[in-house]
Amino acid sequence: LSGTCEADALIKIYNGTTYLGERQATGTTWQKDVLLNTEGAYDLKVKAFDAIGNGSGASSNFVVNFDLTAPTLDLAQSPVIGSQSFDPAANIVLTFSEAIRISPAGGYVSIDGSLIGLDDPQVSIVGNTLTINPTDPLLSERLYDVTFQGYSGNPIQDLAGNALTENITFSFTTGVA
Repeated sequence: LSGTCEADALIKIYNGTTYLGERQATGTTWQKDVLLNTEGAYDLKVKAFDAIGNGSGASSNFVVNFDLTAPTLDLAQSPVIGSQSFDPAANIVLTFSEAIRISPAGGYVSIDGSLIGLDDPQVSIVGNTLTINPTDPLLSERLYDVTFQGYSGNPIQDLAGNALTENITFSFTTGVA
């Protein structure tokens, strides 16, 4: 954290009302590293104190969401992995444990060897749901293999940039149309 203040003020840093540390300003600027050691939301603010102890009001809140956990794929999705009767006209809808995005490096999904870029209009993400709307309907009574691949690691990330630790690969069989 860093900021400006009255000359040589003592800056005290808080998470909500919990004291995290302080830093003596050098001139009218200050900088302090703050260790966030557990995941979660931090509601940081600072107060400045002059040489005789007069304190300022608290700064505006600065909310930090500290996240080191990669999203996970919900196994109760559509199609259910290993399904034997997925509707060939349906969209493939995958639900994750948290909101996701596509890696800035990009990637693609392979449906039985046919590649679809994750930036293609057939693929959409809303919150924690990724939907694939194949341009051509899937064929009836056929086994499909689906794999997500990135150009540098897994292309599926949470909003903090934590990528899935394993590539997503699954199979399902379509039913009768």
